[in-house]
Amino acid sequence: MSKQADLDRQDSDPHSAAGYGHILKTSTLMGLSTGLNLVLAAVRTKIFAMLLGPSGMGLMGALSSIADLTRNLAGLGLQNSGVRQIARAQAEGDEQRLGVSMHTLLWASAVMAFLGALVLWAGAPWISQWTFGTSNHALAVGVLALAVFFRLIADGQGAVLQGMRCIPSLAKEATVGSVLSVLVGVPWVIFLGHDGIAPALVGVAGVSAAVAWWYGHPWVVPRPRVDRLIWHRETRALVRLGLTFMASGFVVLGAGYAVRLILIRHGSLVEAGLFQSAWALGGLYVGLVLQAMGADFYPRLVGAAKDNVLCNRMVNEQALMGLLLCGVGSLATLTLAPWVLTLFYSAEFSAAAHTLRWICLGMTLKVITWPVGTLIIAKGAQARFLSTDLVWAAVQVGLAAWWIEPLGLEGIGMAFFAAYACQALLLWPMAHRLSGFSWDHAVIKTGVLLAFLMATSFALWRWLPSPWAWTWGGIATVLAAHQSWRHLSRLVAVTSHPTGIKGTVAIHQAISWMRRIAKAPRPPQESAR
Repeated sequence: MSKQADLDRQDSDPHSAAGYGHILKTSTLMGLSTGLNLVLAAVRTKIFAMLLGPSGMGLMGALSSIADLTRNLAGLGLQNSGVRQIARAQAEGDEQRLGVSMHTLLWASAVMAFLGALVLWAGAPWISQWTFGTSNHALAVGVLALAVFFRLIADGQGAVLQGMRCIPSLAKEATVGSVLSVLVGVPWVIFLGHDGIAPALVGVAGVSAAVAWWYGHPWVVPRPRVDRLIWHRETRALVRLGLTFMASGFVVLGAGYAVRLILIRHGSLVEAGLFQSAWALGGLYVGLVLQAMGADFYPRLVGAAKDNVLCNRMVNEQALMGLLLCGVGSLATLTLAPWVLTLFYSAEFSAAAHTLRWICLGMTLKVITWPVGTLIIAKGAQARFLSTDLVWAAVQVGLAAWWIEPLGLEGIGMAFFAAYACQALLLWPMAHRLSGFSWDHAVIKTGVLLAFLMATSFALWRWLPSPWAWTWGGIATVLAAHQSWRHLSRLVAVTSHPTGIKGTVAIHQAISWMRRIAKAPRPPQESAR
């Protein structure tokens, strides 16, 4: 077993808080960065919502969906397969293989970025006609070709950082990129309105590529001198593995695109904008936590993929931490749905409150399904995971098309929740067959409590007057926050300190972790110097 795998085993010792402490440490480091990013994104979204209104947000959501779908198809899943290959080579200490994987990934990403941008630019009139029923947005769709190019370049550099588990560099990249994206993206919409949406998306993507290169290129090891056959073999391996990731991403993003088509054709860009606001806000806090935890979790899991006991333990740790960190945020968003929509957008968007509540329920299920799905992928069973994505997409799109007429916008939120419920039912037995996976008692207990609090809060909003719903929602949120704090304190051994200084100790630990950024492992070139 490699040295890295030994360290991962120590981090996941069930008889100590090390495993949970490692998750919390990396999550705190990435979380502080991602939290700042989301605050800046919220400010940017607030400005966009006030300037563009629901119809403008609907247009932005549709254009973003087109760009994301093209990026996924052109990317061939290289980012995910690259992370896997780099993480495995690093875990095994194979410097030559590491160099081959890195340079193959970066070269392939650049080629596919150019081809993807070219195809989107050439097909802009047809894509505009299919999406909006008119070719009036063909120019905006064509401009998105640059956004696709820049995003794929950034994906390649980001895969290097994630595969090498360079958490401090990832955090810096995300923070700097977020600040610059606000400065670059917002002026386009301020001065050009709806016509500035596509240039704003391109500007944000360009900043992302520049910052990713700045922080990623020092970690790229020198290009090894190997036979051309090895380069061809690595390219085939990256593409073969990546195609399944691409197919999975296409299914998920394609479902999102299809739902927006249903909304645009059933109503207008206004309904699409309302759904976009609920979907983005419902995933705001959950996205913060999962992005923070996922930066380190996937490469760690790949490095330990041959050890079923260790893998299962890591998944349970990740799921428990996810529930403890995400549950409170989802419950608070569910309770305060109309208020947060007005706060983050404007009063025009409060009509999406019921849809937002359904999305909060679905996002909470995602917290559970995400680590289990990651286990299946780390085990190399991408085709099996793809089958669950197909079911997820079929349920969401099928029910959305069925429920949009009788239930309106709320039916789209219900379809979102139903899709995650079906996927959750499929993933657990699949993981059990692969690695003997089963849920720990702590995960089950925490999940049942959170499910009860969220279900009762949701039901009160449906069937009782608002004062009762507000009261119970507030009580439930406080109970969930208290339970999460108690559990987290125990898991990271903060409970050994007097009660009165627990908060001080936790803050001190977070600050200490941030200070260690300066002591983090340096890129290979810097170490050589």
